[in-house]
Amino acid sequence: MAATASANSLTSAFLPPQGLNGSSKSLQWRTQTKQFGRKSGSATITAKFDLNSPPYPMDALEPHMSSRTFEFHWGKHHRAYVDNLNKQIEGTELDGKTLEDIILVTYNKGAPLSAFNNAAQAWNHQFFWESMKPNGGGEPSGELLELINRDFGSYDTFVKEFKAAAATQFGSGWAWLAYKPEDKKLALAKTPNAENPLVLGYTPLLTIDVWEHAYYLDFQDALEPHMSSRTLEIHWGKHHRAYVDNLNKQIDGTELHGKTLKDILLITYNNGSPLPAFNNAAQAWNHQFFWESMKPNGGGEPSGELLELINRDFGSYDTFVKEFKAAAATQFGSGWAWLAYKPEDKKLALVKTPNAENPLVLGYTPLLTIDVWEHAYYLDFQNRRPDYISVFMEKLISWEAVSSRLKAAIA
Repeated sequence: MAATASANSLTSAFLPPQGLNGSSKSLQWRTQTKQFGRKSGSATITAKFDLNSPPYPMDALEPHMSSRTFEFHWGKHHRAYVDNLNKQIEGTELDGKTLEDIILVTYNKGAPLSAFNNAAQAWNHQFFWESMKPNGGGEPSGELLELINRDFGSYDTFVKEFKAAAATQFGSGWAWLAYKPEDKKLALAKTPNAENPLVLGYTPLLTIDVWEHAYYLDFQDALEPHMSSRTLEIHWGKHHRAYVDNLNKQIDGTELHGKTLKDILLITYNNGSPLPAFNNAAQAWNHQFFWESMKPNGGGEPSGELLELINRDFGSYDTFVKEFKAAAATQFGSGWAWLAYKPEDKKLALVKTPNAENPLVLGYTPLLTIDVWEHAYYLDFQNRRPDYISVFMEKLISWEAVSSRLKAAIA
């Protein structure tokens, strides 16, 4: 039986045997190397960030991290962040700054600018590779161990709390051991998507990547060939089931018990300050809606009133497809893209939502969704999210289900 794909699985493999790398002397400040060149036909000097070579062979972390995962993670994901960052900053005021400076400037006090995600992810990934080594792990020593014992009580407690931080980072993100200069103590931090402790004023010491692409190929546990039975088995039988089971535990004996799933997610959304049950309730709802948005031999073009409204509100079906694909492809990190109906102006709209959120919390009526959490496609498409989106549009959508939802929404 395949193991369940989870951040918890990866953390167990990472810490130990892939984790802390010796004494505190080995914990160095990481910087991205830069390559300088003169623009053709111009006197402008520009800085280009290079993708550093891995600090060890791609198969050196096996069996804990496969060379296949490493190849995709470093060669596709990390490379894309570096390449995209270079394109974003060329010729701007950011050109020539260090990677750390770009991160801090573009974090923009919690309202990130466009280059932040690529800059932070380029930095985070290089830091992650350098946090590991072949035959690593075990217990640290020296000053590092002394500080761990002082600030966490014991090394075992630190390991337990670090694993918990990594396992409970909902959606894409990272877990960190960091040093807080203000009180000269070690601390654990978990950050969503591209964020890291630098933006909090902390000094990162160790990280684990809990984006699903970091572990899904190694730790994974009727729509073929477009969605494999293996993906469907894990997605429905593991992820969806876990949301339902966890929700039942959370609401048992509470005032939420007996309410509809829709009511639970609206109540627990709590006007944008979600309560603990929201993620499981919304993800249970989202996944059921996703399954019912597909059918064998689906796809193609809709008809009737649905097509009429698509043409009216997007200009054409082709424009809708282009914009839906773009929404799904540009949802950074874990999340969903939706076609929804806005009752207030009686129009169709595209929405992209992070993690568990959905259009219900905005007052919209969902009509169609695609799951762009990496677990939805990584076994079949690896890092090729656009290919997954195209297959969904062309081969899997149940337009009958979407039309039925629209009819109910405008009745």
